[in-house]
Amino acid sequence: MIDPEAEKRKRGRKASSTDGDFHECATCGKAFKQSGHLEIHMRTHSGARPYVCTTCGKASSTLDNLSKHMRVHTGARPYTCTICGKTFTQSSSVKLHLRTHSDDRPYACDTCGKDFKTLDSHTKHTRTHTGARPFACGTCGKAFSQSSSVTIHKLRHCGKRPHACTFCGKAFLTPETLAKHCQFAHTLAPTDPLPLEGQS
Repeated sequence: MIDPEAEKRKRGRKASSTDGDFHECATCGKAFKQSGHLEIHMRTHSGARPYVCTTCGKASSTLDNLSKHMRVHTGARPYTCTICGKTFTQSSSVKLHLRTHSDDRPYACDTCGKDFKTLDSHTKHTRTHTGARPFACGTCGKAFSQSSSVTIHKLRHCGKRPHACTFCGKAFLTPETLAKHCQFAHTLAPTDPLPLEGQS
């Protein structure tokens, strides 16, 4: 298990090379100024995910990714669209969202011609034509077209339902199903923030 504070200190430290050379990845050749960044990059090759969410067990390769993931459980949405006020868990999500306020759809499907505003949406759509399911469950082998789907599926094997309703205690696999439950069972408006565990 990696110490998060030690990781932060390492990432802030300059490379110790005396001649100013970059730290090069022996696997793919990508170079980094800081040795700590190279160490983080190497996890893309090894598959190491040393940061584990204590709520649902999801593992992350970096402390930043774990911090972003934790917002799923805490409900924190610190980034706001300056046009409509919608909030998001990540700054990159705001940038993608801003395209919904424009007509820009730069990604076109080669098969059917449908246009998309994001590359991610385009990639997911193309799998409806190819039937590709590149994300497989390591336990049962069931394959999925999206990584988020296999992550949720894995929770079924371990019996975890990390998103609990603070009104009645019923637990759910995803925050989306919890939100729907609160909306219909407890008449919570879709725009209302979900109550956090430990709050009444």
